Amino acid sequence: MERPDWGQTTDLDDVSGRAAIAGVGESAYTKASGRTAREIGAEAAERAITDAGLEPSDIDGLTWNRAFADFDATAFHEHFGTSHDLWTSQWGGGMTWAGTAPHLAAKAIDAGRATHVLNVFAVAWATQRGLMTGGPGETHAAQPLKQNLEVPFGFFPQPVYFATIMRRHMLEFGTTEEQFGAIAVASRRHANLHPEAVMHDKKMTLENYLASPVLADPLRMFDSCLISDGGAAFVTTSVDRARDLRQPSAVVAGVGEGTATSGGHWSQQPAFTSTPQVFAAPPAFGVQHARRVAQPRLRARHRPRRRGRETAAGDGAGAGAGMRGRRLRRVHGRQRVDADPADGPVSLRWR
Repeated sequence: MERPDWGQTTDLDDVSGRAAIAGVGESAYTKASGRTAREIGAEAAERAITDAGLEPSDIDGLTWNRAFADFDATAFHEHFGTSHDLWTSQWGGGMTWAGTAPHLAAKAIDAGRATHVLNVFAVAWATQRGLMTGGPGETHAAQPLKQNLEVPFGFFPQPVYFATIMRRHMLEFGTTEEQFGAIAVASRRHANLHPEAVMHDKKMTLENYLASPVLADPLRMFDSCLISDGGAAFVTTSVDRARDLRQPSAVVAGVGEGTATSGGHWSQQPAFTSTPQVFAAPPAFGVQHARRVAQPRLRARHRPRRRGRETAAGDGAGAGAGMRGRRLRRVHGRQRVDADPADGPVSLRWR
């Protein structure tokens, strides 16, 4: 029997080569800092603007996420003491929208509505952790569907979601604990190479991974990311303007977005070991892709989304943004924060 369709690619205008990331800023990544997300976002914004060689008054576009509206237009003006007009969108920020924010910026720049667009995302989840039920996934417990059909049966919070996906992957593809461990070890090595990562000085071997406690079989402690305070920001502008700014730029090579039409939560998704990234990645990489795609026949190379291995994205959605240039590495592979496991991943590429 043919499997039903479960997702689709979003039709987006091609912005390849029409915009560039000209500045990147990150806050300190910490355990509970006592700071608010607004303060963390302001730090990241300052650093991104400085990195681009700009002044706050040069920023005439701002994107953030409406679900995490801690550093919106009001916060921008209050922090920098400015009052000029800003083109704004609440469909930027982090997770999926970190990948599609360059598309929003490119469209605004093309239309003459902005020249330098700042995208900001920040969380203070480590500071707020004591007030949360189930960590950053507490919003799930308040959703009627999950509250009635998932939480009472133990399908909550994130470690349980991903443990279920991992087990399914092991059954379907023969994936081993050692293979999962290799991902965790590689991610820790990335943190060891990043001087500002929380785990910078803490090495980890596969043996350490296999000896770590099981949180929800087969998911271990080192499969989970830290719940941290942190934020990041980047400035997008036209390719021509980027040439005159301080840093070598990362030119946007492609953006893709995909959504799951089977439902907004992972438990509703037929392709249980995949994410809407299968619909988002092809257009980001310039591959022809049908608007609606039947559920793919997965192979072992399709790994489950694992908390803290990639930045997660919007509920039931996936996005990909391709970049070319050598500086976008500063955006990807940093200390990560916890995120909604029902979300699709964000892919970033550069040349």
